[in-house]
Formats: sequence, C-alpha cells, structure tokens
Amino acid sequence: DARVNSADYSESARDMSHKRIRVTINFQVSSPGWRAPGTESALWGDGTTWGTGAIWGGDATPVTVVGISNSFSITPGGNANTYPRILVTIPTAKSATDVKIQRMAGGAVVDELRYNATLSAGDSLEINCRALRVKLNGSDAYGTAFSFQNAAWLKLEGGIANTIRVLMDNAADEARVTFKYYEVYV
Repeated sequence: DARVNSADYSESARDMSHKRIRVTINFQVSSPGWRAPGTESALWGDGTTWGTGAIWGGDATPVTVVGISNSFSITPGGNANTYPRILVTIPTAKSATDVKIQRMAGGAVVDELRYNATLSAGDSLEINCRALRVKLNGSDAYGTAFSFQNAAWLKLEGGIANTIRVLMDNAADEARVTFKYYEVYV
C-alpha cells in the first residue's frame, strides 16, 4: 500500500546517463504495517480473479444478534489497530431497526456506528471502516441514516479481546453481524 511521492534524478553526459542513472525514489505509506489475511481474504466465488496475487481462504463467522442488546468479543491477531468491514444481513422474515454497533472499553463506548433506519428481510448493509464507505444492497447508503462517533469510525485493537455491543430498537429484531478484518503487524 505504498505510492511514489517523487522520483528525483540528475543527468550528466560525463556520468554516462545513457548507460545508468541514479534515481532517488521517495514513497508514501498511509498504512504502515504488514497485513495478514485474518478474516478478510478472497473466497471462492466472491469475484476475485485468478492471477491477481490474492491469498485464498479466510472466513469470518457471523454472529446472530436478537433483541435489544447483544454483546460478543472479537480478538484479531496482530499487534496494531485494524479497521474492519462490517456486514449486517437480515434473515428471511426478520427485520432490524436503528442498528448501533459499539466497541466497548472499560464499560464505556469508545466507538459507535449507527444506521438509523429499518433493515428488512434480505437486506445487506456493509460498513467499510477502511474505505469509509457504506452500502445497502450494493448501493451507496452513506447519508443521513448513517452516523459515527469518531472520524476513524470503528477500530479493533490487535492481540486483545474487543468487546462489541449491538443495539437494536425492538425485542423481535434479528440480524447477522460479520466482522471482516486484516491482522496488522508493526
């Protein structure tokens, strides 16, 4: 995930630049860390093409949340923060209203994402904390229904148990929540 900021060189006939040239390249790395697949990697049938260098495998287990409040824990490998892609899918004949996904630390909410609308059966909400993008059924859903507490949206701390709480409005609400993330090492 590096890109070139500048490539500096000087030409001189005496240095025979037609044979060789010294180049200084300065890179920019917005996310300095090594990534391991974690639960975010190419899977069979997801549209990843052969020969792209994708690592195959990895899978995230969805957590079924029912009712007003649910808590669970996620422990990503690595030793640095990682930013997940969160999938909220609604099972057949179910719905979920005003879904809040919170990361807790010491009993306090440190990160919160909220989708203040009703998700119906078959809906799939994707909240991508790396790309800062929200999609509902594949279409852009970044609008007034979506809000966040922090500019980084939601992070998972590597190597420790992250307590996640999912809140919904109604006792009959049901959803499957999946966290897809890379393990990050620095």
